[in-house]
Amino acid sequence: ATVSGAGGVTAVAPGSVVITGTYEGKSASVTLTVNAPTVTGLSVSAEATTLEVGWQTTVSATASYSNGTMGSVTPSWTTDASSVVTISGSGTVVAVAPGSVVITGTYEGHSDSVTVTVNSSTRTLNVLKTGAGTGSVVSSPSGISCGSDCVEDYPAGTEVTLTVDPSAGSTFSGWTGDCDGNATTVTIKMDTSKECKAVFDLAQSSQNVSFVSGSRIAGFQFNVTGVDLVWAGGGAAAENGFNINFSKISGMVLGFSFSGGTIPAGQGTLVELTVAGSGGACLTNLLVSDINGNDLNATVKNCLTIVVP
Repeated sequence: ATVSGAGGVTAVAPGSVVITGTYEGKSASVTLTVNAPTVTGLSVSAEATTLEVGWQTTVSATASYSNGTMGSVTPSWTTDASSVVTISGSGTVVAVAPGSVVITGTYEGHSDSVTVTVNSSTRTLNVLKTGAGTGSVVSSPSGISCGSDCVEDYPAGTEVTLTVDPSAGSTFSGWTGDCDGNATTVTIKMDTSKECKAVFDLAQSSQNVSFVSGSRIAGFQFNVTGVDLVWAGGGAAAENGFNINFSKISGMVLGFSFSGGTIPAGQGTLVELTVAGSGGACLTNLLVSDINGNDLNATVKNCLTIVVP
């Protein structure tokens, strides 16, 4: 202990001290015992609480004392999941497997804890194919061959290039999800797990419905099979003022004139079709009528030619 001239005593270390005062030749003493401060609390913290497998961090502890001071201490360390992290006596934590772990420090009867989460060092890429068409997606580095293998894990940070290949009769329309754009090749960085959707649509083509007729045509109706009907119009039907209606769902095409117009006897393109798919279009359920609504007994030749007597 130290004593000031005014008699103020400051305890500086544990122990016992005799303090003597002398005045005009007379002295007297007092014995003073200085006790060490006691620990009243403990606080544990970690430099990082989210790790990946293979990463390290450090945990530390600070004790609070009865004299109002605080200081760093080295406690004994324990965990509730030694399979997730290892910890040294000095507080070095090494992440060894994905999971969550509670790390507890204990010092002079006081304890505190911190929770550390360990994530996988890999990221999952999931490729989906959508749309009415078909095709495949492959990756570089290898792993995705979708097709059959559409999910793959890659080391965190890996740049993965995906390339699409539409099947015959299909087209690639673009990417959605974590990939975007409509280029057939796209590169993404696997900083997080990601999902990319490749959209394939049926390829579209134009096909003409021809006619060979010995009679004037006042109306017609048929269904398009073998492909998906996208549009119908044009041709001699449009040239002669016909209203042309079609259904994408049923594939039905209907043509007639509100004003009584007809398509003259002869031959040519009756109506133009836009269809989707790799197959060939064929006409079914054909009905061709004259100005009085009578059936002209038309037939279909070579799938797309209407023959009217």
